[in-house]
Amino acid sequence: MDYNLLQLFGKGGWLMWPLLFCSVAAVAIIIERGLFFYRHRYDRDSFVDQLVAIIQKRDSIGALRFCRDQEHVLGYTGAYYLDNLEFDARVRQDVIRREGSVMLDRIEGRLRWLAAIAHLTPLIGLLGTVSGMVVAFAKIHAMAGAAGPSALAGGIWTALLTTVFGLVIAIPSLAAYHWFEGRADRTARDMQYIVSVLDEWYGKTTFADAGSGEPGFAESELEAVHF
Repeated sequence: MDYNLLQLFGKGGWLMWPLLFCSVAAVAIIIERGLFFYRHRYDRDSFVDQLVAIIQKRDSIGALRFCRDQEHVLGYTGAYYLDNLEFDARVRQDVIRREGSVMLDRIEGRLRWLAAIAHLTPLIGLLGTVSGMVVAFAKIHAMAGAAGPSALAGGIWTALLTTVFGLVIAIPSLAAYHWFEGRADRTARDMQYIVSVLDEWYGKTTFADAGSGEPGFAESELEAVHF
């Protein structure tokens, strides 16, 4: 017996509606985050090469202008560094950490919702399956053993629909979450790398002053911000 998607949705029971809501939300978050990362894509090596070429000319103003013209987090990080170049390491460190946290929050935006959907939809599906099987066995019990194997199988496959739909939503949501998480983690490391490059060229020490044991940006912020 063939069923279309709409008929299967109707047979799944009322818990199919929260699953439908979760699926729409997951698709919306994946599209929004995908567009965000596409708009803010960057080539770290190319950016560093161009920035270093300007710095080698001893043109700090030009380097600052170049960083401000970029529309990605590496440019923002470089701009915050150069804006505070004349301050001591503690001030520069605090500014970069503060602004870096804001940038990481933007990068991380809505990822926790995607993770929640990936973890909750299988549970919602399991709840639908268990409740459906309870109803099916209750009906069989009410028939005083007169129900045949076909009636039992029919009740079980209908109950299993919510689990199937829950897994169909959860698997791509979890895959997308880990992909975005990896991009966010790499971005945080690249931000730390830019600070390290600028420290080297300007003879500064922004993070992990000698003997202080203080963590750098990527280490400290990733401990505070879970992706």
